This record gives sequence, structure tokens and C-alpha cells, in this order.
Amino acid sequence: AVVSTQSTGSVASVIKLATVLFLITCGSTVAIRGQGEVSNFVWPMSFEGSSTSPTDYGLAFYYCMYSFQGWNSLNYITEEIKNSERTLPLGSMVGMSGVALSDLLS
Repeated sequence: AVVSTQSTGSVASVIKLATVLFLITCGSTVAIRGQGEVSNFVWPMSFEGSSTSPTDYGLAFYYCMYSFQGWNSLNYITEEIKNSERTLPLGSMVGMSGVALSDLLS
């Protein structure tokens, strides 16, 4: 039997989002109850030992970009999107904002 990749991808996305929402809920619950440890969020200690080299940041961005290859498929679907001049930038901004927000909250 052939399984639809669209439904498999949708199920995987729902599982990923449910996991992130679970982490956000657990973290929020611990923070509201006052049981969490916040010493790691003190400004001078937060970035202690971090690199200050622009080369290191560029290399980290490069690794992150290639850890997700979905950006490459954008070239294949561009011709099939209606009003792509509006849809692609809007979708990119909404998607990136959603991922950044979920990462920050978790």
C-alpha cells in the first residue's frame, strides 16, 4: 500500500507541534508555581564562554541552514503558487516568526 506523503508529513508536523506545546506548557507551569531555577537567565552569566567571533556565528548559521533542507524545495514549488510575489514573503515571515516564537517559549 502506498502511503500519502502529504498525510505522513502532516502527522509528523502535528506531533512536532504537540511536543513543543507540551514543553511550553510544562515550562510555564513550573515558572508560575515558582519552582524553576532562573539563575541561568542572569545577564552577565547568560553568554559566559560564548564566542565573539563573527566567523563562528557565520559557521553556526551555515550549519543551521543545511540542517533543514526544506528551503531547497522552494525553488520547485514557486511556479505553482498563485500570486507568489505576495504569498512567498508572507509565508516566510509567518513561518519564521512562528518557529522563533515557539523556540523562545520552549
